[in-house]
Amino acid sequence: MATDGRLFGDGTRRSKGDQARRYNLLAARLIAELIKNSLGPRGLEKMFVDIMGEVTVTKDGATLLRKIDVEHPAAKVIIEASNAVDNEVGDGTTSVVVLAGALVQKAEELLDIGISPSTISEGYLNGLNIALKALNDISKEYDNTDRQVMERLVRTCIQSKVLAYDDKVAGFVVDAVCTIANFSSNSIDTDDIKIEEIEGMLDAQLVTGIVIDKTIDSSAMPRAVENAKIMLINDELESKRTRADAEIRITSPDQIKSYGEAEALMIKSKVRHIIDSGANVIFSRKGINTLAQHLLTGAGIISVRRVKENDLLWLAKATGATISEKLDHEHDDHHEHGHHHHYDHPHDHDDHSCFAQIPKKCVTSAIVPLLTQFLYCEISLLGRR
Repeated sequence: MATDGRLFGDGTRRSKGDQARRYNLLAARLIAELIKNSLGPRGLEKMFVDIMGEVTVTKDGATLLRKIDVEHPAAKVIIEASNAVDNEVGDGTTSVVVLAGALVQKAEELLDIGISPSTISEGYLNGLNIALKALNDISKEYDNTDRQVMERLVRTCIQSKVLAYDDKVAGFVVDAVCTIANFSSNSIDTDDIKIEEIEGMLDAQLVTGIVIDKTIDSSAMPRAVENAKIMLINDELESKRTRADAEIRITSPDQIKSYGEAEALMIKSKVRHIIDSGANVIFSRKGINTLAQHLLTGAGIISVRRVKENDLLWLAKATGATISEKLDHEHDDHHEHGHHHHYDHPHDHDDHSCFAQIPKKCVTSAIVPLLTQFLYCEISLLGRR
């Protein structure tokens, strides 16, 4: 602790009065200068590299401002304003920062000619009231089921971000929102819309259901199933791997054979349990070995292994199925299958995507990757109608 009565260490400077005010205005203006050239369809993308080396390339103002680390209070206020608009509206995050930066710049000019800060603040508040009144005067009320209005909103949002886009993308967004929206109660959960990037797709596609970016385990399995009965499992259909190093001491060839037969018997027992359950499509978070794949193929069952945990949760939410942790008869009461209207593994996506269609449950948009970061804005915008 310092003995000379000082509260702060060496190198600390104190500013007050007009100097402190100028520093605050400068910090706010620098944040606006940082992202203002990202605004509009001709805006530039920004690249941000964090301390872990992860690279983020985006022209979305809110995404960039959430990444950067600032300490200045005035700069934080601008960032919080952008986040507030993002949470409340879903779009306009860059615009609000650019507008705030312009107001700060004009405030500096007014201070230079001797106008007091209180007068400038009062003038800005009066201007806000005038702007709000003008917006209320020109605003119109529409029914929340008016598709034309919703599509115009989406087009306006997209056109402010990209120079060229397929006009039917706006229809995809509106279709997705209308599928999951409850118009009678004016409620919508935009988390029920999943955006999936699929490499090699040349066109956007909307699927009423779930898209899993995985291939089926065997080419001999069926490619499509109508009225599929889905089973979600989190149990291994392969040899178990120990968490620690382990070894098995075998002294004779018969023991090797017995060990292999015991493993095969365990796999066959689990597969028999799947077959007896009546499921014809299974998604597993863990592995499925070649023996299990062969047995499932013979029973006409489609299997997809090593599905991501989030995708498995999506499937459980969409189908109403429970995730089976153990494949044995002792846990039969904990198994509940999900039902799909249609399951498909199309040939025209390089064998990397499974489509599971569920009417009126949830929506997955398989889209062109260029539009990914923008579609979140449009969905959020319509979700706050």
